[in-house]
Amino acid sequence: MGIIRVCTSLIRSLWTLLNIACGLCTLLAGYGGYINPDKFALAQLANMTFPGWIVLTLILLAVNLFIRKKLAWLSVAVLVACIGPILTISPLNFTSRSLSTDDESRTFTLLTYNVYNFRDNQGVNPEWGNRTLSYILSTDADIVCLQESSNLNGVGKKAQRDSINSRYP
Repeated sequence: MGIIRVCTSLIRSLWTLLNIACGLCTLLAGYGGYINPDKFALAQLANMTFPGWIVLTLILLAVNLFIRKKLAWLSVAVLVACIGPILTISPLNFTSRSLSTDDESRTFTLLTYNVYNFRDNQGVNPEWGNRTLSYILSTDADIVCLQESSNLNGVGKKAQRDSINSRYP
């Protein structure tokens, strides 16, 4: 009987430590972007794994609801503490705040686009030019990264090619 009690106590302690470690890693991953990378570069790497830590925290929450209800509160507390970063990475964009002028001066827009060599899969060739080039120009992105593009020779109208080449040399 004594050895079973010791094993049970050891398993409970390890499970508690696993939950605490997961919670701390989730917090580090969620708020690692605020840490200066010159001081602690690992925080930036942890920040990129944040979605995985959220999933692991949710799994631990579900398991803890069945085996250790008291530890479920730890997972809930971590999720509540990380609600800001969770909403930031959420594709649903619950908040739409406008940037201040200081923030706007420090931001840029990036467009990555697989242009499929500028072919139109729908077979639409409007008289005003290539739809892909029109979309790229309409985004007014600061940086454009094109995938599957060899060159612009013969693509769209000359005005579109000239605009692309002047805006994105």
